[in-house]
Amino acid sequence: MSYIMSMQSVRLGDQLLAQVKHAATAEGVSVSEFIRRAAAKRAENAPPPTALEAFGDYVGFISSGQSPTGLGDEFGDMLEEKHQQQVQEFLASRERKHAD
Repeated sequence: MSYIMSMQSVRLGDQLLAQVKHAATAEGVSVSEFIRRAAAKRAENAPPPTALEAFGDYVGFISSGQSPTGLGDEFGDMLEEKHQQQVQEFLASRERKHAD
């Protein structure tokens, strides 16, 4: 399995950097690896993208300037409804997960 890595700069205060270095040394990994693992763990707990977030950029991307049928509005409304449903489902599942 190969991974494409991209660079991201992160600024840490002196105290936090000292804590991260200490923790990385205690785990026997580099500071970069420690930060990658911490970021991955936090990202796993983030909600998945909703339909609106996934397709939101495409809604209205192609515009003729006319909407005789109102289809664009209906599609946007459907995405918004689906977005709200997915957010509520995620919040409920997170509550169940933390209750266990």
